[in-house]
Amino acid sequence: MAGGIGSVFSLVIIVGLLAVTICAAVVVFRGRKYWATWLMLVGSIVQALGVVAAVAAVYIALVGFRAISSGGSASGLASSLNPSFIIGLFTLLIPLGLLLFAVGLLGICSRFGSLESRAAELETLNLQLQDRLQG
Repeated sequence: MAGGIGSVFSLVIIVGLLAVTICAAVVVFRGRKYWATWLMLVGSIVQALGVVAAVAAVYIALVGFRAISSGGSASGLASSLNPSFIIGLFTLLIPLGLLLFAVGLLGICSRFGSLESRAAELETLNLQLQDRLQG
């Protein structure tokens, strides 16, 4: 029973992290649409697809792969595919999506950092102009 609770707990953590990345990407994308927000959105979608595909591949590996392959005469690529290979292939989508999301997040952070420094410069110029006008 402990293995079932652990797997459910890890699935809840993965789904929670996906929800956070998707919500953050959608909120940022609604504000501005440029390369960094696109990368965040695409990265979160790729992560979600990777998790869904990995869960489906595990399900097929545990339940349906034997039924599919034994039901008919599988030939060609279908007969040579190993379920663990398919699971590993789909699981690679998760870090790829995370990498895309992280690059987009770094792009947004750099843009907002530069905007903040420009705003500070404009504030000092504004104060200098007010001092000249008053004094």
